[in-house]
Amino acid sequence: MPRSVRKLLIKMHVDAKQQHEATRGSDNFLAINNKLRYLRIDPLRGLPVPKSQIPEKYKDLDVNNLFKISINDSLNAIYTVGSNEKEIIALVIEFLDTEKFDETFANVDFGDEREAIVREIDRQSSPE
Repeated sequence: MPRSVRKLLIKMHVDAKQQHEATRGSDNFLAINNKLRYLRIDPLRGLPVPKSQIPEKYKDLDVNNLFKISINDSLNAIYTVGSNEKEIIALVIEFLDTEKFDETFANVDFGDEREAIVREIDRQSSPE
């Protein structure tokens, strides 16, 4: 990965982290923390974006994969997964509200059936 792309990807991750911190004390903050905990356990938990359908703005980051995980009914996290010799790492690129998500991923087919299954698993495994 070229150095300039790596720097941009890290900047987007930092922006996402700051966006997360800005929600501290809100319901979104708790929901984000809950989903990030899931991603630490299973980085592949989200819905993969088919490689041929990755939007241009993410292709410019030179990522080989892209995933989406629903935080709640109004917020989604977009992330990529990488690894080193010791671990698999999920790197959140950005958080998108439903409107921005629908606009960015309008041409992506995630498969409604799989998304329904993932939502049901999330609902069942959410702490009370």
